[in-house]
Amino acid sequence: MKLGQDILRLLTEIGAGPEVPENLRNRASELARALEQTLKRY
Repeated sequence: MKLGQDILRLLTEIGAGPEVPENLRNRASELARALEQTLKRY
């Protein structure tokens, strides 16, 4: 899932560090899925 990877990379770059906490990783995945579903409608 490209979008999820992009979100995780952004979290790392803004200072979350290489070890992104599991709850943030899960939120990033949920956000990516929701965005992808929304974008598919258009």
